[in-house]
Amino acid sequence: MTLTRVKGGEDVHGQRRSVLWLATFDSSYGIGGEDLTPRQLGLSRVQRVAMGEDASGLQFRYDITNQKLLAMESAAYLVDEVTGTIGTTYTLKYMPAYIVAIRGTAGSTGVKKPIPQAGTNAAGLVKVNWTTGVLTFGDAGITAARILYVPRGLPGFQSTQMVVDESVTVAAASATLANVPLAVQYIYDTAAPGVYFQ
Repeated sequence: MTLTRVKGGEDVHGQRRSVLWLATFDSSYGIGGEDLTPRQLGLSRVQRVAMGEDASGLQFRYDITNQKLLAMESAAYLVDEVTGTIGTTYTLKYMPAYIVAIRGTAGSTGVKKPIPQAGTNAAGLVKVNWTTGVLTFGDAGITAARILYVPRGLPGFQSTQMVVDESVTVAAASATLANVPLAVQYIYDTAAPGVYFQ
């Protein structure tokens, strides 16, 4: 990302100073946003940010706590994505926050269960890469699918709030998560691979 200071875009209000910058994104935008510190903006701290718009249809937001500039696509609250011809991998149009259902519609039909990217794939299972949006189907013969999912960026499903594939040690058939969950996509046993809850 390149920052260009706008001439005449600085103003002082008592002990507060405002500055105007033009941010130009490139192809290296990372998951969770671009780092943007107060120092990069010529400030000691950021209290409030106002964003302009561009013609791309993206929505922009500055995360003051984590010092990140976010560019988010507008998406429905629930996406019902029907694929065209696919191989064993498919990239979702939006970054997923929670997958409601995956169903094969051609080649290998029926319900497919999501599992962690590091899991052991097999027929009827789909590896989910939460950082890229890539689905890897365990059914080699699948040629089309339908995926119903909640895209990232909605309240409660922000990138900074997501915990992906938290590992816990289970004792006496129970375990305490480090985070309080809003939604659990799957529970996967790495000692005896399999999906136990979805």
